[in-house]
Amino acid sequence: MYRYNRYVILIGICVAVVYLLLEVLINASVPRLENFVDELLFPEHGELWIRIIVTCMIIGFSVYAGFIIAKQRRTEEMLKQHTKEINRQVRTIECLYNIHNLVENPDVSEDEVFRKVVALIPSAWERPEQIGVRLTFKDRTYLTDNFRETSLKECSDIHACAEVVGRVEVFLLEGDVEFTDEERRFIHSIARHLGNFVEIKQANRAIKWQAGINGAMAELSEALIASRSVDEISSIVLEHSKKLTRSRFGFVGYIDRKTGHLVCPTMTRDIWDICKVKNKSIVFERYGGLWGWVLKNKKSVLTNDPANDERSAGVPEGHIPIENFLSAPAVVDGRLVGQISLANSDRKYTDQDLVVVERLATIYAIAIERACVEKELQERIDELERFRKATVEREFRMKELKDENRSLRAKVEQLERWLEKNR
Repeated sequence: MYRYNRYVILIGICVAVVYLLLEVLINASVPRLENFVDELLFPEHGELWIRIIVTCMIIGFSVYAGFIIAKQRRTEEMLKQHTKEINRQVRTIECLYNIHNLVENPDVSEDEVFRKVVALIPSAWERPEQIGVRLTFKDRTYLTDNFRETSLKECSDIHACAEVVGRVEVFLLEGDVEFTDEERRFIHSIARHLGNFVEIKQANRAIKWQAGINGAMAELSEALIASRSVDEISSIVLEHSKKLTRSRFGFVGYIDRKTGHLVCPTMTRDIWDICKVKNKSIVFERYGGLWGWVLKNKKSVLTNDPANDERSAGVPEGHIPIENFLSAPAVVDGRLVGQISLANSDRKYTDQDLVVVERLATIYAIAIERACVEKELQERIDELERFRKATVEREFRMKELKDENRSLRAKVEQLERWLEKNR
């Protein structure tokens, strides 16, 4: 801007010089002067002051004009910078606003949020095509279509529940300009939003999970109070176990006290038609594979790679492929009474799933034990009733015999009296 100021002053000086030359030329044309040189070098006293004043006015005006132009240009530059900054802030606010609305929607999954956030981040820059974004969350990675790694990047970790669960990385694909402080704060702000979103999702899942457990326990408790059959309770346990662990298949069974065989009344619900094993039955006389290991050792099993588990014996021909497996024994006072087994969840089984199934197995064990006790009690009651009936019948028969005995004695006495009379 100072360059333009100097140019204006120089133009003013040139105009002043041109004015002097023209004024001298005009005066030299008057007959009273001899020539142009004398008019230029030796003017009259009054004309000299006029020339000086006019020249100073022209130069002063040029200086003032240069100052005004420079100030105007400074204002235009500042206006451009402010406009650029406002546009940047508007883009940033719009991006954060869209991300905020996205993470506040409770119906949107984590996967969808992360994909859309990656697509939104470049819009905060003036040239989005020069921005590449990579977002990592646990074992998943999300990238922009134009992503490639460069030396110019800014990253921020995603924190949720006091641990790092992911990272946001932004790369400059072109140029060599470093990220500004505002851009760094923007990236950190996105990471904080995502961290809060993950925490809320985890809290909602925990609440939903706990509600599911409470519902399962309540229904099982109601079934126990109502003294439902073992088959009905087995169906309830299987339904809640599959729902809480998101398992596709499973079975719940109890140990027959007389034979020691595993009886699975729930086997026919979702496996019977799919499984193509020959001569299949709901009663297992022998224990094999992972589920058999659980029964033999009275310990739980959780594996997301059953094919390579050393405890596994594989699956028979025609059996459903097992992608992951979770099983817990139902034990009462160290005595095996049943089992819960689940398979093929749409995600990996976790220790949390194992805790849930073990809790359900504990309730199931109590239900089996109660059913067995009630069955034994009913058998004792039936036996006592039979004994009571037999006793009543015996007493009635004894009474009849006594009556017959008295009748016979009376007849004998009557006969003896008759014999005495006839002697």
